[in-house]
Amino acid sequence: MYLQDICCPIKNELKLVEEEYGKTARYLASKGSADILEHFFKNKGKYLRPILVLLSANAAAGGNGYDEKNNRISLAVACELMHSASLIHDDIIDGSETRRGQATLNAMFGSKLAVLTGDLLNAQTFLLLAGTGRMDIMKVVCSTAEKMCNGEIKEMRFHKYSGLTEYLEMIEGKTAVFMAACCRCGAMLATKDEMIISSLETFGMNAGMAYQLIDDYLDGDSGVEGVSSLRQSENYSEKAKEALNILPSSVYKDSLYGLIDYFMHCTKVGNAG
Repeated sequence: MYLQDICCPIKNELKLVEEEYGKTARYLASKGSADILEHFFKNKGKYLRPILVLLSANAAAGGNGYDEKNNRISLAVACELMHSASLIHDDIIDGSETRRGQATLNAMFGSKLAVLTGDLLNAQTFLLLAGTGRMDIMKVVCSTAEKMCNGEIKEMRFHKYSGLTEYLEMIEGKTAVFMAACCRCGAMLATKDEMIISSLETFGMNAGMAYQLIDDYLDGDSGVEGVSSLRQSENYSEKAKEALNILPSSVYKDSLYGLIDYFMHCTKVGNAG
């Protein structure tokens, strides 16, 4: 199961997202601190959050298309920018010196400049969201940012906890709420059917839990004695798939199923991404 195969139904849209993300990076670099931003953007990730936005939007529309094309591209780019900002801030908090095989911003330029760069990406995130004119989506993303900050606080205090409940709460705030928001907001661009929107949000929440459990397992960071990360990830994966039952059949729904299988396959190849 390869990510490029999963993304085949949205490959043209994803290409637009990558182009707009690149334009945004160049624009920000032109305003100053080009060396910092060029260093960060030269090594891109897998675009999992934009993929969730685009697949959810298309799945919610039942494969029949929908009107807010520009908005879904802007939303997908905004989600990737917000994710990028969170990575920069994570590296500062953790004191990490490398990410994706290259030096982190804090290692290269110091924590103060890295903090401001993360803030700059967050500012651009909300400018893009404001441009969509969708205040309902803006509220979801702002609420998600708050939850993620609280999740980071719990992660910093994680070693004071020893129970499964506390660990799962921490990773929910760290990763799952953001993936849930990507799915919910993507669906909101395609339909007003709250059952469809909520089902995709539930999918994203459980997919995010499975993803982070697998990621922690591969990194050896689960940190809670007696917790079987793989068993827990399998449980969340099944819940994610069950949440899709309400959706009409489409290649986009199939790709969401495939994304869960991709996460689980990562435990075998050692690359959750």
